[in-house]
Amino acid sequence: MSACLFLVIMLAIKLIYDGVLAKIETIQRKKPLPKQVADIYDTDRYNKFIAYSSDKKNLYFFESILSMGIDIAIIYSPFYKMMELKCDGIYSLTLWTFVLLTILAFIIKVPFDYYNVFTLETKYELNKKDLKEFIKDEVISLIFGTVIVGGLFALTVYFGENIPKWTNHFTVDWEGTLKICIIILSIVFVIYVLLQFISLFAIRLIYKFTPMPEGELKTEILNLLGKLKKKIKAINVYNESKKSVKKNAFLMKLLFYKEFGIADNFMNENSHRELLAVLSHEIGHLKHKKNLLNYIVWATIAGIVVLFTYVLHDPKVLFTINHWINASFDLTKNNYYLYFLIYSNIVIPLFFIFSTFDNYRSRQEEYEADREAIKNGYGTEMITTFKTISNEELINVNPHPVIEFLNYNHPGMYNRIKAIEEGISKK
Repeated sequence: MSACLFLVIMLAIKLIYDGVLAKIETIQRKKPLPKQVADIYDTDRYNKFIAYSSDKKNLYFFESILSMGIDIAIIYSPFYKMMELKCDGIYSLTLWTFVLLTILAFIIKVPFDYYNVFTLETKYELNKKDLKEFIKDEVISLIFGTVIVGGLFALTVYFGENIPKWTNHFTVDWEGTLKICIIILSIVFVIYVLLQFISLFAIRLIYKFTPMPEGELKTEILNLLGKLKKKIKAINVYNESKKSVKKNAFLMKLLFYKEFGIADNFMNENSHRELLAVLSHEIGHLKHKKNLLNYIVWATIAGIVVLFTYVLHDPKVLFTINHWINASFDLTKNNYYLYFLIYSNIVIPLFFIFSTFDNYRSRQEEYEADREAIKNGYGTEMITTFKTISNEELINVNPHPVIEFLNYNHPGMYNRIKAIEEGISKK
């Protein structure tokens, strides 16, 4: 099998997988809602949710099929060979490949984003963006995504081209290989921290943040924070009302910096107790202590480090795969963009297992944070808030258990409200 055919098969598998999940969800929506969430929608509003979900699904699959067709055309075209002929160095080859394909993906994506925002979301009264906001968000997303991913590709090329020299073409002993691995991991950690702060900067460009004004609400929030060891540096309000009807409050956790962000429409349209309920939930995340699930994640990462070290020490498999890729695309130079594309598809089964487990871990932490709100006496307000938001935002309140297990990093509304009700009854 050529690398070209392998990529096409993986694209087809993803489309079929998405189609199967969509069919399962369609069947699930025909079932009556459980009593815990039955009062969220009246008949007309639920029909509107069904119509909205159907329109979103159709748009998603139309975009997916178009993108897949273009991807297949690129795979079987002389594009990668032409890039090799046009670019002299390995860095320019990888980065120009990345830039051109990113621009192409952006050109395909923007019309769908525009249709989603100004046709679908406007039709269902979910959009508050104007054209200026839309363009700003799209441009910021493109710039930051291109700079960040392009920088990571440059770093990948640097290591890929220099590690063989550093290890004397991989004849170094295990100790030397491990040292190189530790250096790379240290650099990756630094990059991870930098990306967190870049994300903070990006969200500051997308939204306008202002300090929460002094008053009764802020005093109550500070009382909730009380004796927490992990201190909050800021409590800010951001202008979500300029973009959508979505209401949210979040806790941003960076290395040594933590802040609450509260949507202005949430603060203006919900009661103080509903706000305190959601912030109690976020405080629950601050109080979270590492448990077995977290340690399993760390153990998995440690296993990846061991595997990476082994591959560096004995890279015959890497050389074999790289030769297979180059032969399939008739290349003589290392195109690290293409390498990344193939390798990311090879490890999809492992990533699928890891992401499914991590979603489960995340859902358990959400349940734990909900218990903090219950403990503080805000369980009823949590339920009221979730029901109101679900109705206003046309949220799927009863996802199929299989889809929730595979894809949801937060519990579905039915399971979440059911757990809160059980927590209240035990209090």
